[in-house]
Amino acid sequence: MGDMEILKLAAAAAQKIAACRTSAEAWKTAVEFAGEHMKCEAGSYFSVDASGKLLTLEYAFGDFASDLSRLSFSLQGIVGHAVQHKTAVTVNDAQSNHHFCAKVDSATGFTTKTVLAVPAVENGAVCGVVEMMNRSFYNNGSFSEDDRDLLEMLVMFALKAAKRLPKEIPPQP
Repeated sequence: MGDMEILKLAAAAAQKIAACRTSAEAWKTAVEFAGEHMKCEAGSYFSVDASGKLLTLEYAFGDFASDLSRLSFSLQGIVGHAVQHKTAVTVNDAQSNHHFCAKVDSATGFTTKTVLAVPAVENGAVCGVVEMMNRSFYNNGSFSEDDRDLLEMLVMFALKAAKRLPKEIPPQP
């Protein structure tokens, strides 16, 4: 993927995210857009609590997503590492990575092979993290720098949108 293709994808994603009516929808749109264009088996968005020590699953797609409803855990694994270091983390052999935590795989039967995690950082604080898993056959199933660049842009767009949107639309009386 070249720079122009990444920019075109980012522009298309920005339009979709800008049309969202809630912050939850903005994060869902970003995760789904990334999953579709990177052809991933699964993806998720975790919020990070005010203390910066607790991850809560807000949205996920993939075969086992329904098994993970509102899962919360302390900073651990590859996602926790991305949050702690406030930087994107690409792991193209998750099972042998020392940061990998197999708890979710064990609970769901999912097998994580590759991971790309990008934290949402604002004013030095991490408020969330997007995780993509198991890149398809393209690029031998590995996440590339282009994938990281695209996901970083999507996270930035979703973060900007989420700041200006309500979390959910209140029910009408």
